[in-house]
Amino acid sequence: MKKILTLTLALISVFILTACGGSPQKADSAAAKNEASAAAVKTAENDDTPKNILVAYFSCTGTTKSLAEQTAKVLHGDIYEIKPAAPYSTADLDYNDEMCRAKIEQDSPNLRPELAEAVPDLSKYDTIVIAYPIWYGQEPRVVDSFTEKADFANKTVVPICTSGGSDIGRSGEFLRQLASPKANWKEGRRFESIDEDVIEAFFYEIGLMK
Repeated sequence: MKKILTLTLALISVFILTACGGSPQKADSAAAKNEASAAAVKTAENDDTPKNILVAYFSCTGTTKSLAEQTAKVLHGDIYEIKPAAPYSTADLDYNDEMCRAKIEQDSPNLRPELAEAVPDLSKYDTIVIAYPIWYGQEPRVVDSFTEKADFANKTVVPICTSGGSDIGRSGEFLRQLASPKANWKEGRRFESIDEDVIEAFFYEIGLMK
């Protein structure tokens, strides 16, 4: 009787040990699968994130700055402010004054206001977005200064702008003529509002986002 009881207890012990021994292995296997799945999702997300994009902008009132910041956020790009050596005052932008600085500059297509700093090294970027306001139906001359000095060779360049009423007009075409002929120039657009969905839709449409 004792032998039977001892044998029974031994069998029960083996069964318990076997069952306990298998559980951690199954748990480890499941954990490994979960980690691999999480890593794959993270990699896929990273692969879909646009890289090597710079948003260069000029802004006086803050409207274009907001557009540039939202664009950089949507594209996961860097941002750079185009600064004139002599900042614009409120009087410089007075549309009611025919002799204001902005009006005089815009009436002089070959004028190139001095920049506050050298154009940054663009070699690490594949795509440059240029954001600017429309002044008297054109891009500001200080944006022309930046465009002429920048090296856009073999880069995709996209002009975007803000305006109280004027469309982007021929400003994008004029900037294209000032830039390196080897640049891949995209047709730009004016944004009436700083809306993330609208910005995202535009860059999907021109193929910068997938």
